[in-house]
Amino acid sequence: KGDGSCDVRYWPTEPGEYAVHVICDDEDIKDSPFIAHILPATNEYFPEKVKAFGPGLEPTGCIVDRPAEFTVDARGAGKAELKIYAQDAEGLPIDIKVKDNGDNTFICVYVPTKPIKHTIIITWGGVNIPKSPFRVNIGEGSHPSKVKVYGPRSEEH
Repeated sequence: KGDGSCDVRYWPTEPGEYAVHVICDDEDIKDSPFIAHILPATNEYFPEKVKAFGPGLEPTGCIVDRPAEFTVDARGAGKAELKIYAQDAEGLPIDIKVKDNGDNTFICVYVPTKPIKHTIIITWGGVNIPKSPFRVNIGEGSHPSKVKVYGPRSEEH
């Protein structure tokens, strides 16, 4: 991904607990192996049909101290629990407010406080939805109120 991270996908064929080893230079990285709890297939809900979109999930465009919003659309995905986990690059949790619209759509808002990468994981029935995790690079933004102009003729405007 160009930032020292990568996404990895695998397709287990049986439910159960799997130990996923991430190896670098012939050694497990910190906290590896990671335990993956694979759930049995169900006909009650369909995480692959859930869509999440909006500026709060885009790779760029979010600004420190400004609300970042996104929508989760689970219409047609059956009945399951929506869970959203978010943290910044320092591992600190990010609080995301979720409003249930009552029709299997949800409005989600968070306010980033640091100009660093944030990771947002969205699950439906305990399973990641398509494109999750989302990686969002938070910008510092501009602060026009802190700009000062000096020099000849600068006071004419």
